[in-house]
Amino acid sequence: MNIRKRSGREQNPQSHPPQSDGHRSQSGQSLHGDVYSRDCPCRELLDVISGRWSVLLIESLQAGPMRFGELQRRMEGISAKVLTANLRRLECAGLISRQVFAEVPVRVEYSLTPEGLSAVEPLRGLRVWAESHYDQALALTAGSAR
Repeated sequence: MNIRKRSGREQNPQSHPPQSDGHRSQSGQSLHGDVYSRDCPCRELLDVISGRWSVLLIESLQAGPMRFGELQRRMEGISAKVLTANLRRLECAGLISRQVFAEVPVRVEYSLTPEGLSAVEPLRGLRVWAESHYDQALALTAGSAR
């Protein structure tokens, strides 16, 4: 068995394929990343989806396309500037799409891509976990108000 040492831990190449940018190897096998590796491009994707607003936006859009104003009302406390930045970041990551309709006034809708839809369930689990720890969140909020 070929075991190699990388980043201070041993790995079996058969169980941990090399990092990937989503492509397939020459044999057609799907490649996977290793977010613990400094050079893994999956770290950037993890950074994009793990933000508070990203989690809430992705889960909100799972019900279907929404306009900017609808999203801003749904995301209580988010400024237009922060919402715009988060929507752009999610769009650049390929998780949401932005559709502009040639109407007067112009109508813009945001919706999840298939990749965005695949993130809904894991992110819902994170939200449910946070909501189920309300007392801990309340104590954290009270502690930061001091």
